[in-house]
Amino acid sequence: MKIKRRIRKLLSLIVLSVIILSFITTSLFLINSFSTNKTSTMFKNPNNQLKSQASYEIFYSKEWLEDNSFNPPASAWNNLSDGDTSDVNASLLGGEGRFEVLGEQHTFNESWDLTNPQNQTDWELDTQPKWAYYDPNIDPNNIYPDLKEKNSSGLCASHYWEEGADQIAVVNWNHTVNMNDYGVDSMLDYNITSASLTASFYAKVQATVSEDEGGSNEFTGAIDVLTDEFIDSGVNDSNGQPFQGQTGDFARFFVLISDTEYINHEEVAYFQSSTLGQDIPEIDEISNGMMITDSEEDLISYINNALQNNYINFTISVGIYIKCEDNFAQDADNWTLLSITGLNLTFTYKKIIDKGTTLSWQQTGDQINSSQYSIINATLGFEYKVDQDWLNATNSLNSELRIIINGSQYSETLELRNAPTSFQDAKTGGFDITNLINYDVNISLSIQLYLADEFDLEQKVTVSIDNVSLLIWYKEEKQEQTTDYSLFMNGNDRTFSRYYEVGINELVNVSFNYKNSTGGFIQNASVILQGYGAPQNLDEDAQKELYNITIDTALLEFGESYFSISASKFTYETIDIDITINVVKRNSSLENVELNQIPTTSISLDWNDELNITLSYNDTLENSFIANATVELIGTGISEVFSETGNQYNLTIILNNIAIGPNFLTISASKENYSIATQAITITVNEKDTQMEVRLNGTTTTSKTYNYLDIINFTAIYEDSDSNFISNATIQLRNGTSILDNFSELSSPDRYELLFATTGLVAGANTLSIYAKKDNYSISVKNIFIYVEEIGTKLKLFLNENEKEANEVERITVSQSINITIQYTDKSDNHLTNATVYISGAGFTQDNLTEYPLQERYTKILNGADFNQTINFLTVYAKIDNYTAQIISFVVEIIEGNSFCELLLDGVNKTDDPTLEITINTILNISVIYTNQSGLHIQNSNITLIGEGLSLDIPYNNSKGFNILLINTSEQLSIGVNLFTIVAEGTNYQTQTIDLRLILRRINIQINPIIHNETISTTPFHSFEISVVLNNTDFGGLLRNATVTFSWAFGVGFLNDTDDDGIFTTTLTGVPQGTYTIRISGDGGDNYDIESFNIIVSVIIPEETFLITYLTLIANYLTAQEETASFRRGLIISIVAGVSVGAGLTSYLLIYRLYLRYPPEIRRLRKFRKSLKRKNIPDVKVTSRKEGFRSTLNQLLGREFQTKVFKKFK
Repeated sequence: MKIKRRIRKLLSLIVLSVIILSFITTSLFLINSFSTNKTSTMFKNPNNQLKSQASYEIFYSKEWLEDNSFNPPASAWNNLSDGDTSDVNASLLGGEGRFEVLGEQHTFNESWDLTNPQNQTDWELDTQPKWAYYDPNIDPNNIYPDLKEKNSSGLCASHYWEEGADQIAVVNWNHTVNMNDYGVDSMLDYNITSASLTASFYAKVQATVSEDEGGSNEFTGAIDVLTDEFIDSGVNDSNGQPFQGQTGDFARFFVLISDTEYINHEEVAYFQSSTLGQDIPEIDEISNGMMITDSEEDLISYINNALQNNYINFTISVGIYIKCEDNFAQDADNWTLLSITGLNLTFTYKKIIDKGTTLSWQQTGDQINSSQYSIINATLGFEYKVDQDWLNATNSLNSELRIIINGSQYSETLELRNAPTSFQDAKTGGFDITNLINYDVNISLSIQLYLADEFDLEQKVTVSIDNVSLLIWYKEEKQEQTTDYSLFMNGNDRTFSRYYEVGINELVNVSFNYKNSTGGFIQNASVILQGYGAPQNLDEDAQKELYNITIDTALLEFGESYFSISASKFTYETIDIDITINVVKRNSSLENVELNQIPTTSISLDWNDELNITLSYNDTLENSFIANATVELIGTGISEVFSETGNQYNLTIILNNIAIGPNFLTISASKENYSIATQAITITVNEKDTQMEVRLNGTTTTSKTYNYLDIINFTAIYEDSDSNFISNATIQLRNGTSILDNFSELSSPDRYELLFATTGLVAGANTLSIYAKKDNYSISVKNIFIYVEEIGTKLKLFLNENEKEANEVERITVSQSINITIQYTDKSDNHLTNATVYISGAGFTQDNLTEYPLQERYTKILNGADFNQTINFLTVYAKIDNYTAQIISFVVEIIEGNSFCELLLDGVNKTDDPTLEITINTILNISVIYTNQSGLHIQNSNITLIGEGLSLDIPYNNSKGFNILLINTSEQLSIGVNLFTIVAEGTNYQTQTIDLRLILRRINIQINPIIHNETISTTPFHSFEISVVLNNTDFGGLLRNATVTFSWAFGVGFLNDTDDDGIFTTTLTGVPQGTYTIRISGDGGDNYDIESFNIIVSVIIPEETFLITYLTLIANYLTAQEETASFRRGLIISIVAGVSVGAGLTSYLLIYRLYLRYPPEIRRLRKFRKSLKRKNIPDVKVTSRKEGFRSTLNQLLGREFQTKVFKKFK
């Protein structure tokens, strides 16, 4: 069964592979074929060999849409919108289909100077005065102030109140705003985003009482406010009545915004006087007063509420509310002039774009007949962009472009937040919409803009699409007659290659033989050539049985041109072939190249020489001269055009603008319809040869001796190879590469001169050079040898203040120092200061001595520890410019110093007993303290641990002050004894060694039981559990991941740690009577030493349960047999039950009572105890329980039964 299933699975995989391979092959073929033609095209086998006579498939690739590029008027396309259609608009512009999201932003900004009569005409007196706390129960006809008018002071009110009149007076003027006047049809489609309002007023009142023309007993009213101490009663204030009003007299200027029905109204600005009319100090006027305006947020909210009625109109009201409090019996208040002088209201509002609005460009194409065609693939492609960053402009995260085919939405959408700002493909390779194309219905495409969020938009955002293409691949199956063909180009058979190469301006005659299945010529067929302008029919020549057309290569471009020939006739198989004509330029060449009349392409000339180049440019095929060509010489720093003379091209140039050295130039010749011919030439330009004469103090020579402080007159005459003096050259006196000075050019005669003091040179031999150079001339160098005689010197050496002769020996210990003093003088014993005095040798490299000018000496102190050798040869060198050098040598012998060495192992001093036992998997710290007699660390010492195949440096630890090495015992030591030697060496110190003995042992693991102790007592056939843990006695904890086994008389087994808790357990069952030693062992790997552990198990049968136990033993034996032994089992049961059981068991019980109930060890002890009564020591023979049991049953029951019982028992 398994083999059959595997065969079926293998066959399924083979079939699936064939299907996949066929699909890939077909797909590649279709893609190859369809990719070159966007219009409906038929594709067939290009070799025309594997064609079916019964039927064939015609594959079509058709662009299903018209006007892919939205060229106006784009009649094939129509647009459709849904939702708030005022939010979107479809347009055509620049060959794009546009989705316009119509954002707008307007600003309402009206400022009224209410002191200007022209502005006052916008404001009408409210016949029913209103205010913020309007009470409709108040009769408006009795609430106006005494005077209310528009004048040059603004919208004004004056009021005089006296006892008995109404205490409230109100007047307001209204202006209704029509948003149609501001380019808005309805504010329902707009959102106010910002708003501001300012309002100004003027107030003049009578603050204190005054007599009027009626006499002293009468007075005009005055305003009483809360800040007045006394009421304005017409008497002296100091004798007046104290002011006791609740509110005082006040005027409240206000601005209201409401709907035209005054259903929703809010006070948006106000000013309520509190100190206007105060007596002391007197405040009777407020000029240029400004009202308090609500917050921008509230103002926007009030305007929106006011527009709720019809979303077009709202009313602005400005007014004055006067409150006259009755403060005493004959109170009167005089409000001289209250006016509102100005108002400005500004708010900005943006277009609201509604969620769910859609706009689509759609087109409906032809049907695909299901009975005739099969759809292979449909791919939709288009380009799209947004004219600005969509997210920044709209803040709409979810809006997208959708694709809808025949009313079904395609699964993929284009999120506009990721849309590009320049045209790009909506998807590389297009959208595969094959599953949405239905048969027998007109195929409709809709590209839909879906606005998925509501947002404010201040300007128009345009989403554009272009180059929309719906390519549908489908096929048709028909029956037709088979055909074949032959192809000839200029008489050459090209049936199989279909390729022809021809030169420009030549004609190519293409002949095509269209044949039926018998090879006969098919007349009156349609044979069309495509790719040569408009499709052209081939002319039929029935006599020659050919269709012909001539192609003029002058109308083709250079390179390969691709054509197709399609031959078809009703009922005949159509043949489509591709042909390639490769139009090449006419070959040309450059010949007869001459440089200065020499046939060569390489020449060497001097700078400023003349170079003449002649050549001919020929047609290779006809070997004729090509006239009127462009011939150029091109290279770095040069671009020259040849002139045509006769049958050659000629060029002459002067080599003064070309680089010195090899110049690799190219001659290039070209003419239309000819290949470019080139020739590389090499022009090597050499510098002009020069020569130079040198004079020293007027003498023509190149060597001379001078005294220190002399002046040398250098003269140089620099000429070319024609003995012409070279002016404006660079002439330098050099010492090696260093420039000492520059020469000056002089005339009469022409020369270069330099005056130079010998103080600028060193004493002794000076090798100088005079360097002369000018561009394009060769360098001329003359070597000059000047010898400057030095001044004589003397040198004395002092070591530790004792004068020494050359090569004397000075002995010191490593802890001592040596003072080296030098006296460096001239012949007159004058100290030479600023000299170079240094010591070298024995590891010292020109260590300078320090000058002490007052003591007229040079000194350096060296420590004995600075020397690396016992015998050190040193040399002192002294030199100052222009004075002779002095050298003296001497020897320093270092006497070796005492040293001491201590060893610490893991911080414990083990110098006297360098032995340590360590455990594997630890890090051992080896510390060595190597000091001198003063107890200081010996610098630059080397301490090494050597042994057991290792040689390890023990590095110095700066923070500890001694050398430390950490040893990984697992990686660098071996189990057992490891012997090492520690060697401590220091220059000029005694070498110390310590023999180190490291004993590496494994980690100790102890097996401990956790349930029983070392003994277990149980009864036969009862299960018991053994559980142990592995204790790490070195580091603590339990060892896991170990292998724990046990072994005993019945074999071996494993203890398992199933819970990974470190407890290893096993359960033993069916153990017979007896005493057993179970040995438990462990293996934890090479790094652990696990000690074995023994458990003694004693299995004893109690007397009272012996019979039951024995019967259980027999039953276990019987039930363990196979089914085929049923007869034998019945027989054995009969024998046991009928004959043996009674007698046998009785006998066995007696034997057991006397002998077998004791374990073997006890039986041996009892037998030995009895033998103690004898005079001779008996021979003790130990019989095992198993053997005793078997012997007794042999006698009582017979051998066969006993053997089977013991086999089962075992």
